[in-house]
Amino acid sequence: MHESAYQNGIFEFVPIVVVSVVIIWAILWLIVRKGINAGIGKFSKFAVPLLFVLIVLIVLFSVTLPGASVGLVKFLQPDWSMLTHPDIWLAAFGQIIFSLSLGMGIILTYASYLPDNTNLTKNAVTVIAANCGFEVFNAIGVFGILGFMTTQTGIPFNNLITEVLV
Repeated sequence: MHESAYQNGIFEFVPIVVVSVVIIWAILWLIVRKGINAGIGKFSKFAVPLLFVLIVLIVLFSVTLPGASVGLVKFLQPDWSMLTHPDIWLAAFGQIIFSLSLGMGIILTYASYLPDNTNLTKNAVTVIAANCGFEVFNAIGVFGILGFMTTQTGIPFNNLITEVLV
C-alpha cells in the first residue's frame, strides 16, 4: 500500500470506532431479527422522520453561516454552458440511476407485502418526487457550506473542491 495511506492514519486502530461499529451492528441485527413489520417497519417509522429533522436542522444552520450566500448564488444561478460537457451528463445520469434504483428496489421489495389494490405507479412517482425534492433541499445546505468555506479560505468557489482535497 501507499506510504501516505499509513501516514494519514487510515489504517490506524481507533477503539472508539470499533466499539461504535460493533454497537451499530448489534442494533441492526436486533432490528432485522424482528422481521419486516416488527423490526424494520417500526424502526423506519422512527428513523426516517428523524433523518428529515436532522437534515432540516443542518440546512438551516448552513444557510446562516457567514458567506453562505456566495454558495447559494452559485446554486441558484448556474452556469448553463456546463450543460454542453458530456462529463456533467454522465455524472447526473450516474447519480439519478443510483439514487432511484435504491428507491425502486425498496418499492419492489415491499410490494409483496402490500394489498393487491395498491397503486404501485403512484407510489413509484411519489418516491421519485420525494427523492428529487430531498436532493434539491440538501443541495441548498451543501452550497451554503461551500459558500462559507469559500469566504473562510479565500479560495474561489470554482476551485474550492480541487484545492481543498489536494
